[in-house]
Amino acid sequence: GAGRAIAVQAALDSCPKLTIANRTVAKLEEVAATIRAINPDCQLKCIATSEKELSAEPADLVINASSLGMQPSDPLPYPAAAMQPHQVFYDAVYSPALTAMLNQAQQLGCRTANGHSMLVHQGALSYAMWLDQQPDLDLMAAALQ
Repeated sequence: GAGRAIAVQAALDSCPKLTIANRTVAKLEEVAATIRAINPDCQLKCIATSEKELSAEPADLVINASSLGMQPSDPLPYPAAAMQPHQVFYDAVYSPALTAMLNQAQQLGCRTANGHSMLVHQGALSYAMWLDQQPDLDLMAAALQ
């Protein structure tokens, strides 16, 4: 899924330190092996998505690639008490545009972004592949808005 793709891209980009989280840590073993093979120098940590574990792990960039946030009743995927103004929060969700996590982060002065850019770039790649033409990214982004 999106989380695996983002983590693997971070490894490909020589990310020096990466923490990945899932409700079941054992499910991270395959992606962790892939990351270690790509970037053996990456300080990789696999943790559970419990509030205690997430709160104890410092992060500059927090990416939610789960489905949490798509429904108004969803709990925050990252503990509000652990959010710090220097952090950047990205939610791969693109509907709703402002998830509860992004809203909470904005209230604390954090920079945020949603999955719109991911959706536009996925569409652009598909467009180029299917039609053998380069799309206008600005036009695509405006159309999404």
